[in-house]
Amino acid sequence: MATYCKSFDDRLSRRIIFITGDTANLETEKFVEGTGNYYMYKPFLLADLNAMVNRVIMENP
Repeated sequence: MATYCKSFDDRLSRRIIFITGDTANLETEKFVEGTGNYYMYKPFLLADLNAMVNRVIMENP
């Protein structure tokens, strides 16, 4: 989905926040970090998600 969004609309793709619980998989970690997007590992606090969403909105209006 992220790859499709990037090919379709780069502005849209920058608004994606990846959320994963797959911290043991180096392939997943490498992919997520390679996108340049923000990401969060589960578990996380709702306040942290809210802050991340606000940051993405401010940086990508």
